[in-house]
Amino acid sequence: GTAAGIGRGTELYPLPEIAEEEILIVSPGLHVATGPAYQSLDRALDRGLTFIDSSSSINVFQTFVWALNEGRSAGAACALSRNDFETAVFKQYPKLKKILGRLRERGAAGARMTGSGSALFAIYGSKAERDSARDVLEGDRVFRDCRVMPGKLVSRRSYQRLWRRQLRDHLTPNDGLWPPLSRYAR
Repeated sequence: GTAAGIGRGTELYPLPEIAEEEILIVSPGLHVATGPAYQSLDRALDRGLTFIDSSSSINVFQTFVWALNEGRSAGAACALSRNDFETAVFKQYPKLKKILGRLRERGAAGARMTGSGSALFAIYGSKAERDSARDVLEGDRVFRDCRVMPGKLVSRRSYQRLWRRQLRDHLTPNDGLWPPLSRYAR
């Protein structure tokens, strides 16, 4: 399910559930090392990971969460999101910026780089839109060395059902706990 990770992602807070939307994930075959990405972020933004204007950041985040709550759509709220790593990483890997631009040109409701890179994702309004975009993108020279994979954002409830179904042989009888207990636990 949708959650906000605070700090280094060690604090997780559930956010409003979103619709199950179609996505493309692009793996460009580039390795972006996390340590140097953080160093580049510091240099690119000329600040550490602590925001000088934290009230502005909080307001932007709050607007993003309200948009998620209103529309229940990651695609609709994506325009209000940001990934500070994009600025730093795109300078070092301009191909990633070009890929993100192409994803947006092909009708993505929202597109971003994941974490510190190098994968990117794009959200589409329907499976037909996603598949059409995939067909066009796979023929684009910018995507020559990339893996373009279809996927779907899932709700918390769908994820839990999938998880239980896949691991049913290894779980205790349904006791309503999440995450469910392993039958191997002592």
